[in-house]
Amino acid sequence: MAIDAQLAELGRALTDTERHAKAALATVHKLQRCSELGTLADLPKLFDQAPRQIEQMQAALAVARAGFTYDAEAEFAAGAYLTELQAAAEAAGLKLVVRDERLTVFPLLLKLEPKVPAVRVGRKSERRIRPSVLAGVLKQAQATQGVRPAVILDRIFQGYRNLAPGVRGRWCR
Repeated sequence: MAIDAQLAELGRALTDTERHAKAALATVHKLQRCSELGTLADLPKLFDQAPRQIEQMQAALAVARAGFTYDAEAEFAAGAYLTELQAAAEAAGLKLVVRDERLTVFPLLLKLEPKVPAVRVGRKSERRIRPSVLAGVLKQAQATQGVRPAVILDRIFQGYRNLAPGVRGRWCR
């Protein structure tokens, strides 16, 4: 199953866990309030409720944990993660290029690190690997790099003129 789908399912399961945790916390707050006010009649009922609510929360957390089976190392090696990342990058308006096992989102170099799991963006290791989130990070990083095509083309042209000074075309200055 794709990482986005697995994380969405995990999010739903954790929402259920959070609901049970809030219920248990509300019961503890009621117990505290009864203690402050001296409402002894409500204490036994609330003391009976609290452990059941905590058990429900633990069960919901166990379901969430058991439901998340994403193996980042295997998915990175199989190329499934890269396919998802390419789709997310395209949706974000980025051009992710894969050539000779190298990943680039100009001017950034990317490297998949399956053992961590993370994606190295330049020199920084990015642990937020959800493709849609990572695409946003890449888009922001690309914007801060200040990609200016005119400057890049000028540098390429200067390098060409230095390497091939005798070759002149109509387009040369």
